Amino acid sequence: MEQNNPFLSSAVIVGFIVSLLSTVVALGISYNIIGSEPSTSTMIMMSVVGLASCLVGAFAGIFTVRHHVKMYNAPLKMGRGAVIGLTSGVIVAVFGTLFSLIWTLIDPSFSDRLLETMVRSMESIGQAGQMDATIDGMYQQFADQKTALGQIKALGINAVILGALNAITGILGVKFFAPKPDDADAL
Repeated sequence: MEQNNPFLSSAVIVGFIVSLLSTVVALGISYNIIGSEPSTSTMIMMSVVGLASCLVGAFAGIFTVRHHVKMYNAPLKMGRGAVIGLTSGVIVAVFGTLFSLIWTLIDPSFSDRLLETMVRSMESIGQAGQMDATIDGMYQQFADQKTALGQIKALGINAVILGALNAITGILGVKFFAPKPDDADAL
């Protein structure tokens, strides 16, 4: 029979570490972009920032299950792994938002410099006038992200995406790390 051991401490520990790692990766790539010359590769690197950050964040579920299993060494059902993963994904989103807000205090001009680099890159690859609507949209998006409502919206989107991804990786964590139950009904 499966024990109902608390997993919140594992989710917070792993969520904090994964979120910090994800933030460092995103900031490292972003500062590299800010320091680069405007070009098509700059726009490609901007795509890599989101992808790399999301990819790092998606592993919280599997590591949280591993941490939980090491603490309790009890069999887990796949559904429990999904809940553990979902919880860790939401915690990663919360810590990621907090780190973002803290970084805004450390480097208040960061997002403005990143936006300017992106705009210069878009202007360098497009003909005059073709990119105006896209550039105006980028300015609006960056302005929206600076508001409390924008931060709450970003937190909600990140919580849903990272929660879903980590529910899947939590199930994988059960498959790879949880001790096998004695009976077949634990799956």
